[in-house]
Amino acid sequence: MASGLIAQLASSLLSWNDGAAASAVLVRDPLGDGYVRRLKASEGVDNSGGTKIGVAPTQTISFTATANVSTYPCDATAGAIVATLPTAVGNSGLRITFKKIDAVANVKISGTGAETIDGVAPATGKTITTQWGSITVYSNGANWLLESTMGTIT
Repeated sequence: MASGLIAQLASSLLSWNDGAAASAVLVRDPLGDGYVRRLKASEGVDNSGGTKIGVAPTQTISFTATANVSTYPCDATAGAIVATLPTAVGNSGLRITFKKIDAVANVKISGTGAETIDGVAPATGKTITTQWGSITVYSNGANWLLESTMGTIT
């Protein structure tokens, strides 16, 4: 049984380098639900409810998030950053986290088009103002909802 699972995992491995040597690999659809998950030797399969790939490179300018990345570290040392969420439509259950790692400028999270975050219009968005602050949002298929926050959020 174990050798069958190992063969299945080996055939599902994707080429990926997260800078952590051999501590983690991505596995294509290990749970049979169509998602890619990170497999860490210390943690097993990451089944975090719809996230597809792990952490993006640190963002230093405004950007549009994608449905393929679960976490965006943001360094606003050079100036404020606006992170625009991907569409919530068709992405029900998708969770994305934004983490502010600098102590200089703000990181604003905005919906796309007319999509809101907890009823807040995209023009206003949600802003992380403190270093190490974070916002995790999830899609209900039409808009974005706050799942958790850390630090000062306006």
